[in-house]
Amino acid sequence: MKKADLIHKKQYLIKHNNPQAIYHNQWSVVTYYKDIDCFNLNPTISQKHISKIMDIDNISDPEKCNCSECKKGYSHKSDCAVHNEPAERNGVCDCKCNQN
Repeated sequence: MKKADLIHKKQYLIKHNNPQAIYHNQWSVVTYYKDIDCFNLNPTISQKHISKIMDIDNISDPEKCNCSECKKGYSHKSDCAVHNEPAERNGVCDCKCNQN
């Protein structure tokens, strides 16, 4: 993601790249202010000290399954039939996650 693509007052995840700083190679959630071209109203976080910028809205939760079935709104158990592949064909939900 390029700095020119960033949206004013939106949160982003950035990876710091400043060997002199204690936070080198660490990730931070920051807000970008396009009108003054800085993160968190802090001009010391410059583009040259950022190795990666990610849109925080597009980051998936590592604790949740992100398969096409689970993205429909239910979190299926790991042994549910919707997760049979590659050993067998995926089947119909048998974990009852979508039933009250």
